Amino acid sequence: MNNSANDTSTNESDKHFCYLYKEPKTQRILYVGYGTDAQRAHTAGHNSEVEALGKDGTGFEIWIAGPYESERAARNVEAALVSAVSPELNRIEQPGIKFRPLGMPAHLFERRALPVLDVHDIGRLAGGAIIVYCSYDAKLKSGKPKLTLTNFGDDVVFDNIQDHWWVKEFMPGWIERPETSPKTLVAVQGPKSDRVIVGSAAIDVRGWEKTPAAKWDPLVHRIPLLRDRGLDNHDLRGRRVEVTFNASAWNYIMIVESDGLVTHGYKMKGKNKPA
Repeated sequence: MNNSANDTSTNESDKHFCYLYKEPKTQRILYVGYGTDAQRAHTAGHNSEVEALGKDGTGFEIWIAGPYESERAARNVEAALVSAVSPELNRIEQPGIKFRPLGMPAHLFERRALPVLDVHDIGRLAGGAIIVYCSYDAKLKSGKPKLTLTNFGDDVVFDNIQDHWWVKEFMPGWIERPETSPKTLVAVQGPKSDRVIVGSAAIDVRGWEKTPAAKWDPLVHRIPLLRDRGLDNHDLRGRRVEVTFNASAWNYIMIVESDGLVTHGYKMKGKNKPA
């Protein structure tokens, strides 16, 4: 069939696709791109390094995905691939939806490459800390929205990490001597193999006297936080950690002093869950 310029058999929604170049021997992804015609994928001239692939004898394999219904859909695939694989020859920021750390703003992704922190590191960096574990599946009795991998706005994180923890036995000492209170609430989430700090909030050390107990249990209290200081105190949000709680439960805490000394390992309340 003669496909003339007036042929309408190819719809606008049929032409958007993504492509990638693979190194033939190692199958490493070298470059990811977006195009609307085959010539784009077969013309390796998007930057000097890509162009060199066709001239130095290395060569590459071309893989295609699509078509997609719109440029936006194809761009999202391109951006997601680049963010996940980090091809060495992509040089510009791709518009679209990207992979990001679990439950974390995208701009903190680079912190995953920093050294993994243990509980002693956290105490020293945070000036003394209460460390809590936010379970993925425990429902909030307060009725507030649950912190999840995709629902992690600041208000959601604050509401999840400050309510409600087993700190009642420590509060009299902190009320009498506010300077002895931990200075930071550090909340972690995730499996042991990939546990991440989802929030690092400043504690209002003079607010313990007024912080309420839970309506359903007088032994668990809200931790008074200075919300105006945000969730990234001491640049800890997004850092990977090796923190293992010595109990399997929904509600437990760890307390570590500013010198790294762990003074309380855990407290538990509720149905047993692995952590």
